Amino acid sequence: KAGFRVEGVEPPASEAVDFAPVSAPLNVGDIALRTTIAETLTTPPQSPTVTIMLDQSMPVDEGGATRLANVADALKARIQVLPP
Repeated sequence: KAGFRVEGVEPPASEAVDFAPVSAPLNVGDIALRTTIAETLTTPPQSPTVTIMLDQSMPVDEGGATRLANVADALKARIQVLPP
């Protein structure tokens, strides 16, 4: 019910959002450019440096913990599986 939009099927009624019609997929450059983009997005950098800023004003309770705690836990789990 809250899933994908499909060409030829009416979008669900919504008082909050007017759904735009489904359009053709975006054509990005030629095959070489698409390959470069795909390789860039799927090949992790060798020595990544990342700065993460968290907003301490995220006190909303989600599943028994604050949103900030949930985000921090998810980041810790992700960092643990990254290569050194």
